[in-house]
Amino acid sequence: MSLPSEKTDPTPANRPAHHRFLVQAEAEPSVLARVVELFVLRDLLPQTVSCRQDGPARLRLDVTVDGLEEGVADHLAARMRNIMPVVTVIVERQ
Repeated sequence: MSLPSEKTDPTPANRPAHHRFLVQAEAEPSVLARVVELFVLRDLLPQTVSCRQDGPARLRLDVTVDGLEEGVADHLAARMRNIMPVVTVIVERQ
């Protein structure tokens, strides 16, 4: 009698996905480094990172990462929201 092999659920909800983090923050020099550091601490290398100044007082950051599980993406977004100059964080799952 053979034991059933253990398989991972192939449904899209359980597969690692492509995530895009859209961050709006006050224009402070440390914001970009502090956001990117969250990925470094998890040994993650984003596919893209872009930052642009949106007026004299705002920054917009756009970070995309492949292969994140939903819980990890949610945790990273929560950590970003705890960075003082960060105003909003939106996570898009693609």
